[in-house]
Amino acid sequence: MRIVFLGAGAFGLPALRALAGSRHEIVQVVSQPDRPAGRGGKLTPTAVSAWALDAGLGLTRTENANGAEVVGALREMKAECLVVIAFGQKLSEELLGVAKFGGINLHSSLLPKYRGAAPINWAVINGDAEAGVTVITVTSVMDGGEILTRASVPVGASETAGELHDRLADLGAPLLPEVLDGLEAGRVEREAQDKLQATRAPKLNREMAWVDWSKGAREVSARIRGLSPWPGVQVELIDASGKVRTRGTLVKCVARVGGSHETETWGKVLGDRTVGC
Repeated sequence: MRIVFLGAGAFGLPALRALAGSRHEIVQVVSQPDRPAGRGGKLTPTAVSAWALDAGLGLTRTENANGAEVVGALREMKAECLVVIAFGQKLSEELLGVAKFGGINLHSSLLPKYRGAAPINWAVINGDAEAGVTVITVTSVMDGGEILTRASVPVGASETAGELHDRLADLGAPLLPEVLDGLEAGRVEREAQDKLQATRAPKLNREMAWVDWSKGAREVSARIRGLSPWPGVQVELIDASGKVRTRGTLVKCVARVGGSHETETWGKVLGDRTVGC
């Protein structure tokens, strides 16, 4: 099948590589424009753009994939399916209409759970035992399309959202060529999402970079790991005199459960180098 890949973030890279090595043909890659990055503010391509350029694939960088010029160009390419992963733009019905099979999307949760921008983070923050990916059809309802396939993995006891992100990206990569094979052969099973089971995974922000030590160890651990690497839990290490010795970010931890701590130990580094909760 002739496909157009629309993506920006690193989550889509394993799938893009898998598609490039499959029997299907990537006729064009569409990504976000280059953005300033680093202290010098140098214009830097997205992860997807950089890979596409290195691979010699046709590349369109645009603020608006629904613009008439982009839609017209893609229509002339006679794509049969649009593959959308971590793109950051909502696709119009006109854009979806340029491809025979419309669009499919790899979402980083076990839908209908965690629709939205930060599903991996919220799965960790909420202490879920498992996480996963789902391939769905792209519709006007954000993350609300029909389920075509899914896969899941257990969440590690000390695993951060960043580490789980990479594992789920690899988990989802082989699903895309399989779904395209099924669409082409007319043998893909479709499952409507139960809207009553849908939950949200809102975008993270810097105001969330804190932890409440009065919570239990599992909840504290889950929050630290779920906010890692960004925005990270910000802490101050304060000595016995009350002086701030250093400031930093907590990025990885594990809950040690068993026994209890009195309130005066909450948030204190204890003799065994744990922190009381």
